[in-house]
Amino acid sequence: MPKAVVRCVGLFQKILGAREISIEISEGSMLKGLITELDRRSDGQLGRHLFNQNGAQNDGVRIFLNGRDVRFLDKSETSITDGDIILFLPVLAGG
Repeated sequence: MPKAVVRCVGLFQKILGAREISIEISEGSMLKGLITELDRRSDGQLGRHLFNQNGAQNDGVRIFLNGRDVRFLDKSETSITDGDIILFLPVLAGG
């Protein structure tokens, strides 16, 4: 079965309980399906931190697929395939 790897940093590691998760995907899978499954596993915690009330990605979060920011791809409609690496990264600010 094809698999993708989800890497988590900071808060997302705490929410999902691991720094890295291997998850089975099916042919034609999209990022939104993977996020829905991970949100289910986290009792809704993941979605609350990734998206705002309007369903748009929070400004304080970046999601990368194989090193590319999904905001510049097809966002949650981005296709994922066997061996892809998805990274959930909170944006850090400071000065």
